[in-house]
Amino acid sequence: PVRLDLVWEARVSPTTRPELALRDSAGVVHDLGPARLSTTGFGLGDWQAGDRWRLATPVIIPADVPAGTATWAVRIAGREIVLGEVEVTTPQRSLQRPDGLTPRADRFGDRVELIGYRLTGEAVVGGGLEVELAWQARETVDKTLVVFVHLIGSDGLPAAQSDSAPASGARPTTGWLPPEIVVDRHTIALSPTLAAGPYTLTVGLYDPLTGVRVTVLPTDTTTGAAVVDRVELQSLEILAR
Repeated sequence: PVRLDLVWEARVSPTTRPELALRDSAGVVHDLGPARLSTTGFGLGDWQAGDRWRLATPVIIPADVPAGTATWAVRIAGREIVLGEVEVTTPQRSLQRPDGLTPRADRFGDRVELIGYRLTGEAVVGGGLEVELAWQARETVDKTLVVFVHLIGSDGLPAAQSDSAPASGARPTTGWLPPEIVVDRHTIALSPTLAAGPYTLTVGLYDPLTGVRVTVLPTDTTTGAAVVDRVELQSLEILAR
């Protein structure tokens, strides 16, 4: 998200929140939701005439906004006030599935699908694993999600892991434009104190603000199918050095 700092001064006690908007380089207006007018211990109903606050509003620029010069605006009581310009850049997008991946078809909610992965590296104590994931956007995502890649031991707990926004933060999920494919690489360091033995490589997504994981849609539509929040990619043996 982009942080938009605005300084507000109340002429009267406000009853509604101003709305933010972005007019893109093609002239299309995108509604960005209400501006922030409250903070901890100070709500909308606490404003009095003459109050002045500087408040930051996190703004997600929609994935379909084209590259070019866009204009910020705020709507208050039926008026639109232009705030200034912003230069929007867009990532290089691909619809090409990378070659050589182990295919998957794991749907995380209705919006994201894991379509393949590749595991390389040195599966020995003190070594490291390289995990390449291929995600496909099925619908736009309205939250910045974190990918977790966990190596699960026989006790059911993560013994090694990588948690990060996709592509080390370069491709946040809010910027995915369906049906593009996003390649996401993770490195899992294997500690010298890691016990040799069997492990399971798992992958999932979660909201970093709440810690809540995204549910994986079941392939078995039978009533009573177990609800899961991660997928098991494969089992592997970590060898002693």
